[in-house]
Amino acid sequence: CVGNNPKGMNYETKNGFIIIRRLESERSVDGFKLAEDMEDGGVIFHGSVVAGNESYPAGTHILFSRYMPTDFSDGKETLLVLKQDDVVAVVHNFVQGSVV
Repeated sequence: CVGNNPKGMNYETKNGFIIIRRLESERSVDGFKLAEDMEDGGVIFHGSVVAGNESYPAGTHILFSRYMPTDFSDGKETLLVLKQDDVVAVVHNFVQGSVV
């Protein structure tokens, strides 16, 4: 599935990988305490799929472990590559500002 990055790059994922953007503004989602940044010791993060597949299409909000993704920069932002099997949970019906 091809994902369209609003910054201008298009990605097509292969072999069960997805590309995600880590969302930093949220503190918790459905009771999961989320880390503020990669250095604060938290292990569960909230992200949005930029390029995925049928299981995780672009725009899907997910929870993932800090130890699973590999980061890369396209020159404009840092994105994360994650094996789809390493997704911890899908956040259904996510509405910005609805988390605590």
